[in-house]
Amino acid sequence: MNHRSRMFVNTVVALLLLGGLLLWQSMPALAWSPVQAITASTVNSIQPTAVVDSQGTRHVVWSEPVGASGREDIFYSASADGVWRAPVNISNSVDERSVTPQIGVVGAQLIVIWAEIEQFLGIDAFSSLYVAIYDGNMWTARAEISPDQNFSVGPPSLAIWNGEVHMVWAADTTLNLYGDTIMHVAWRPGDSAATLLLNAAPLPVQSGHLDAADIAFDAQGRMHMVWDGNISAAPNVHTAYEIFYTVETNGSWSAPVNISNTSEYSFLPTLAVDKAGRVHVAWMEGEDQISGGNYIFNHIYYQRWDGSKWLVTPEQLSTFDSVAFPSAITDSDGFVHLLWAESTSADTNLNFLRMRYSRWDGESLSSPVQIAPGVAGNGHSSPVIAI
Repeated sequence: MNHRSRMFVNTVVALLLLGGLLLWQSMPALAWSPVQAITASTVNSIQPTAVVDSQGTRHVVWSEPVGASGREDIFYSASADGVWRAPVNISNSVDERSVTPQIGVVGAQLIVIWAEIEQFLGIDAFSSLYVAIYDGNMWTARAEISPDQNFSVGPPSLAIWNGEVHMVWAADTTLNLYGDTIMHVAWRPGDSAATLLLNAAPLPVQSGHLDAADIAFDAQGRMHMVWDGNISAAPNVHTAYEIFYTVETNGSWSAPVNISNTSEYSFLPTLAVDKAGRVHVAWMEGEDQISGGNYIFNHIYYQRWDGSKWLVTPEQLSTFDSVAFPSAITDSDGFVHLLWAESTSADTNLNFLRMRYSRWDGESLSSPVQIAPGVAGNGHSSPVIAI
């Protein structure tokens, strides 16, 4: 896992990276099935994300290096019957690195959004956001949707409500390589990338400097949002980043609330809203350098709004000091599922990371469990859940 780049009960499914292969695992009636390979690549298939449509077809996208340059493109596959289609390159970028994809579905149409990082003298310099749209028959060519007057920063996020795919991302409007604004746009089937570029606009939220934001909708259609924001005037001070929360009601946003309040670096939050309107948030915390400029985060923390107040202090979900990429989602019964990667020992070796899972059943959060076997010499990373 590289240090962050600033450019940048129904069936539940999980994806992970295992020695370059993407694996799929379903959970019918809370019993996990054996893992299933999606790819057979000899290179690392990373940063997967997934969605399940109304017909039960599973759609997956991920980032994978291509060619001698090693730059990444975005690939897509799907399965309706357990047999995965041959992966399709849907980005086909020329010189850019295509990373951090997200996928949404409305009816038979799909939209994928990702960041493309441009390099200068071999160094990651700045990034823009691109989309590809599947109209039910074919994919469109990639097209940019982030305004030219600012760079995108960090990974995009999306959530679906009432037939619309809402997308947010951190933008650098002062061109200092740090996010300072949260951008938003909504896609409806039939909208083109040009329409998205025209409609993308900043949210009226005072975010401060930030890396990334995440959104989710409740049953009333209110948009809830979290992000990692810097509470100091120095955006390069990692320990000044905290997790903030706000909610939109009838077009107005609540005052942002610091829900982490820790002395460590709080990074990359994810959230879900349960059937009772409780807000569940998880994120990575801390940072240790392990070798060669690589970094590993130390803890997964969890926070919950019960309708009147937040937990007095966040709960630590992880046990060992090496963790990666939490993911949260609500199923159609209103229960919340949490997934992340965590070491099986005190060793910070990335090959020891395994998927851990916890579930909010409406009353309590279950004890974390490992849900996929490991293979010696290979680790899990970037797990996600789709409903």
